[in-house]
Amino acid sequence: MEKLPYGISGFYDPKQGALPSLSLSQYRRWLFPACRMTGYEMGRVIEGQYPRSYHIIDINPEIGNKYSVLCNVYYPFLGFVAFQENHYMPAPFIDLVDLATVLKQYREMTILPAAKLNSTVEEGILIQECPNVRRGLKAFGNIYGRIIFNDFD
Repeated sequence: MEKLPYGISGFYDPKQGALPSLSLSQYRRWLFPACRMTGYEMGRVIEGQYPRSYHIIDINPEIGNKYSVLCNVYYPFLGFVAFQENHYMPAPFIDLVDLATVLKQYREMTILPAAKLNSTVEEGILIQECPNVRRGLKAFGNIYGRIIFNDFD
């Protein structure tokens, strides 16, 4: 059974030390060249701030629908969703295969497929998480992507 990294939801025990963090600028450095190679333009950029555990980078194809890249604040995990003005409670996750293929060259980054992000998390996966995650699960459900990219308060 695969474990989620400790604190990925933003909940952690301060006695165990601070969580790692990834800046928005690091994600932009990864995404900018990948977007150019695949025909997307980077649009709106929103830095992750409490209670949101993710940064948002909107991308626009030359033709068609806009999308958003959700970037976990603590670990290099990415997910894709259809563009939304309000990203609290993001839409179902989608795959952007062309962009994901280019981004995979960055070995330190984990691009999660939509099937996984939209799936239900088994209780045992959360063993490493802080007990406060249970409270968030009651409010938002146990969807993998909602734990990684959340706005728990």
